[in-house]
Amino acid sequence: MHPANFYLLLVDIRQKKNSMRFKSIIFILFAILLESASGICAQEIDPPFLQFLHHPWVDSVFNSLNQEEKIGQLIWIDAKPGNDIGQAVWLDNMIRKTGAGGIVFSGVKTERLAEMINYFQKVSKVPLLIIEDCVNQQY
Repeated sequence: MHPANFYLLLVDIRQKKNSMRFKSIIFILFAILLESASGICAQEIDPPFLQFLHHPWVDSVFNSLNQEEKIGQLIWIDAKPGNDIGQAVWLDNMIRKTGAGGIVFSGVKTERLAEMINYFQKVSKVPLLIIEDCVNQQY
């Protein structure tokens, strides 16, 4: 191999190495820029429901419960009362006895549901979490 060709080969190799190094540096800088820009767009605000996480009222209510009542908060009652008064009395007794944490309603007309929710909230020592299963209901 002629020395001039060898020199040109070395220069070509160096240029390719420098080009790869430059591309690597550009890629890394671009990745850093994207990472820092993603923090700008993200919300730094806590969701509204977290405002009550360490609320004094919540803590005072929870601390006022004995162990049996705390366990009762894990109980959910599946209510399909319709217009049966016996079912409503049964629900009343269950809420009073177990200290249930919530009720899952299904198949209840809107007006009747509102009446029942208001009544059972008054009966319960701790506010109930209410769920309405609205799938396939006709009003």
